[in-house]
Amino acid sequence: MTVIADISLAYSYIQFVMGSLIDETGWENTDFIFITEEVWRIMDITAEPTSTTDKFEYYALLKYKALEQFRRELATAYDYKTDGESFNRSQMFKHVSDMVMEAYIVAVQYLPEASDLAQDYIDLGFSPYKRST
Repeated sequence: MTVIADISLAYSYIQFVMGSLIDETGWENTDFIFITEEVWRIMDITAEPTSTTDKFEYYALLKYKALEQFRRELATAYDYKTDGESFNRSQMFKHVSDMVMEAYIVAVQYLPEASDLAQDYIDLGFSPYKRST
């Protein structure tokens, strides 16, 4: 089993899953700390993860929470036209929203069922498991 030694691994993993989108976030160290500590809260970890931590759960939740946070920050992106040019800023929001849903499908099994956090996603108005017709 992989030893999850310290918080810097979480920073690295978040940067890895975000890819080039990480440059768009403007996140500072505290942003990474808050995302990581939110995952620890969900996993009921009071200190940094150890070798007994389920790395698949940890990584799934880190990916989901990081993408979800970025989507929240992009929520104000809107399309506009000026000087005859069109700027489609909502395209990134749509792309990140798709990535959030993919991450959610993996992470949902680790989200606490009774928490307000999980309830927020249950009430999205759609099911990630229902096929479009």
